[in-house]
Amino acid sequence: MVLLISASLTQAALIDNGGFITDEATGLDWLDMSNTDGNSYNQTLTAISAGGSLDGWRFATSAEFDGLINAAVGSPYTPVGDDAAIFSQIRELTNLLGPTYGYGMESQYGLGYVDSSELSNAHARQFGWETNPNLGYVRPADSNAWDKAKDVSNAQIGAFLVRANAVPDTGSTAALLGAGVVALAFARRRLG
Repeated sequence: MVLLISASLTQAALIDNGGFITDEATGLDWLDMSNTDGNSYNQTLTAISAGGSLDGWRFATSAEFDGLINAAVGSPYTPVGDDAAIFSQIRELTNLLGPTYGYGMESQYGLGYVDSSELSNAHARQFGWETNPNLGYVRPADSNAWDKAKDVSNAQIGAFLVRANAVPDTGSTAALLGAGVVALAFARRRLG
């Protein structure tokens, strides 16, 4: 019973599903960046609408991107700039989602468009890491020089695409199962 309850209290994780990752905290799947790397915002939007390989995916919001970063580093994280404290976590996130650009083992980053449907330009968000020294970073759209017209493509930019995960939250399931076991034990004890 203790194991079931403690399982529901453990920190949510990012799960690698090969081609996409699942953020257990939000229940969102995140598509690997290689699927959209080099596409303009409009090209990705057309591919989503066409019902092909991007069917069921949509652009992530800036808030959802922040949630992904929080899940990756294990706590709320919004500062802009380089930070040695998040180097290993951001490096792992880059490995999971795939980089859009990098210099081998020296630096890599994921740069992608987020939902800009109500804006004239496509806004990008970025995370990445670099060695010498070992630093991780997160950059929001308003501090990013990569914002582009929606029809401009760049080989270094992809899209942050998400979809709702259909798998139920195992933490809640474990907590409910644990509560049921406790209730059954209590009822048995009263009857016995």
